[in-house]
Amino acid sequence: MTSPPDVQNVPDVWALLEYLRAYFSENTEQYRAIDAALSQRDRFVLVPKELTQDICTALAQAYLFDPNDAFVDKMVFVWAAGVAAAPKPEEKT
Repeated sequence: MTSPPDVQNVPDVWALLEYLRAYFSENTEQYRAIDAALSQRDRFVLVPKELTQDICTALAQAYLFDPNDAFVDKMVFVWAAGVAAAPKPEEKT
């Protein structure tokens, strides 16, 4: 395992897309494509390429906690625990 990722140095992709969208007129294909990507912002998070100890611990705990017997449901539960444990940047002001 490597050192924790420096989440402060991850580019703000959403802000970059908003900046780029400003260069196109609303009725263009490019504007609509960027707008469609931005509409997904609440569905996605950036997680580290390499697992941190916190993520590994959360995954193991979630896996051992058996919410039900369905394998797929369990993997979704485990995946959600890993995402929740991922490092997050401090809120920008």
